[in-house]
Amino acid sequence: RKEYHDSNKLNTHNIDYRELKELCDYFKLRYDPRNPLSAFTAKTKQNEYLEQNTPNVVVVYEESFSGHFASFDNKNSFDLLGGVRQSLNNDFYFKNFICEENSTHESVVKFTLKFPNKQICNHRKLANLAYDTFFFKPYKDAGYKTVFIFGSDVKWGNLDKVFKANGMDELYGGSDIKELYPEAKTYTWGIADEYVLNFSKNILEKANRSNEKV
Repeated sequence: RKEYHDSNKLNTHNIDYRELKELCDYFKLRYDPRNPLSAFTAKTKQNEYLEQNTPNVVVVYEESFSGHFASFDNKNSFDLLGGVRQSLNNDFYFKNFICEENSTHESVVKFTLKFPNKQICNHRKLANLAYDTFFFKPYKDAGYKTVFIFGSDVKWGNLDKVFKANGMDELYGGSDIKELYPEAKTYTWGIADEYVLNFSKNILEKANRSNEKV
């Protein structure tokens, strides 16, 4: 891991992986002895076409709807899916998920950092560390410009601080979206999705014009 010190210089520290190795051995998981985290990662085969035609990668992380509620849906008598029904019928739809947490902020943190401590963003030391488990790290290592776009305040609970410590290149929040789209509607949880997605599209178009991969 990397840790910030008063000098603002990054220093590399060894991690004690003994417990992780013991866990891997107990469940008979294959891993690189030098990096037991490899037991939980996988690498696709080399693809020459993708190397020559590098795609942009977009991940949309939405508030949960609850599979439990969806189970009560009936198209004819109790329509709970509405316009999303067509997508669920035609797209890849995975039902067996367990949410990271019951709050938005904690879910975002655990989804991106894979870190069990709920208070990481408010922790003086932990909030300034760079984690090997950071969701965007593989893309950053592959030369991508990493961008985080949030419909609410990106400074909420020190999200911006934690993401910057992990090398996130650009962060945008509700105020940035509102600046570009003054007519954007704002609700309890932030800017309406349509404006967040339009803002994201704008970022992608700029990246394409400058031959960047994001």
